[in-house]
Amino acid sequence: MKFIHVNKVFNLNENFKFPSCHVCRKELTPFSITREELDKLDWNTNEMLFESGLIKLNEIGKDKHLIYLCKHCLKWEKSC
Repeated sequence: MKFIHVNKVFNLNENFKFPSCHVCRKELTPFSITREELDKLDWNTNEMLFESGLIKLNEIGKDKHLIYLCKHCLKWEKSC
């Protein structure tokens, strides 16, 4: 099992609709991720996420990318 570290991104526009999870149909949560963390994932996973629009490169900053993940389907650990 691979672990990646991401930071939650907050959106000030409450009317903005995020994509839905293809498993549970709940709204996905936006996170920021660095290139180093993306490189931890295998090529096929990165390609699938990019083609489905769940990764937006350089959306947050030069080396910060936007990734949509489902908090309900993934096991995740909240860091303090």
